[in-house]
Amino acid sequence: MGLRWLLAAALTVSLVSANAHGKGARRPVAVQKKASSASRARPAVEPQPRRRPGLNKIQRLINPWKQLGAKKRSQLKGLLANKLAWVRARGKLFGAITQKRDYRRDYVVVRNRKVTAFLDWSDPHHPQYDPTRKTGEQHLLDPIPESRRAHVLVVPNRPREHIAQRLGEQISLSDLDAARETMQQAHAIAKKLGINKPRIWINSPDRISVGYLHVHIIGERKKAYPPALEGRDQAP
Repeated sequence: MGLRWLLAAALTVSLVSANAHGKGARRPVAVQKKASSASRARPAVEPQPRRRPGLNKIQRLINPWKQLGAKKRSQLKGLLANKLAWVRARGKLFGAITQKRDYRRDYVVVRNRKVTAFLDWSDPHHPQYDPTRKTGEQHLLDPIPESRRAHVLVVPNRPREHIAQRLGEQISLSDLDAARETMQQAHAIAKKLGINKPRIWINSPDRISVGYLHVHIIGERKKAYPPALEGRDQAP
């Protein structure tokens, strides 16, 4: 009786211990499943773009205007306005040639219904030529012998500040047509004057100093200029 009781007690303890170990082994699986489900339910976090170092510095270099204070910007705007007024005032000099036909200080070589052509002051045949006075086109003039050097300006008879009707304005198709017509006239005049291998161009707005559209012709002249045309005040 005592032996049977001891065996039964030992068997009971063994079963209880086995059940306890079995439940403990399954718990991590259940926890792992729950954790896995929770990770699937959590929304993915979008990676944040890394800010490039020095981006603000690059932007400041591209647009240095932003670095200036309000006072400095105001000063620069004033300088730009003064330069524009100066360029436009100088444009009136060409307007006097085309509109008033005042040729007293110039050497006009061609005038037709569309354009007027006259010598630039850097041309040795200009009445006010000064060999010590240098121009922005000097690198094109120096290789040409002075006696055959040609620098002619061709301007439209109808006033126009640049390719656009006025400096700083938008350029329309009619503006392009007007500028093209002046360029075509310049090519024809260069041929008529016997200028060999001419360089013919219009300066960009940031390089002009006269607010009146003008085409440059530079080259080596193979024949003499025609006599200077007389203006209205010079006509007998």
